[in-house]
Amino acid sequence: MNLNGTEYISTAQAACILSFSVQHVRRLLRNGELAGTKVGRDWIVERDTVYSYLAHAENLPLPLDSDKES
Repeated sequence: MNLNGTEYISTAQAACILSFSVQHVRRLLRNGELAGTKVGRDWIVERDTVYSYLAHAENLPLPLDSDKES
């Protein structure tokens, strides 16, 4: 879906891309960690923010990796 030049996807699509539950995607939207908008009772998610979130998450070290630095 394209609104005002911004591509949006459903929370289910975002959840699939991020390997999260739909509920977790909604939580990220409410907390402002993903950009989106409510349409009635449902959320739609800005597609670019999903891929930015994913890219940022992939660059974070795993908790076990930080133990090796000690």
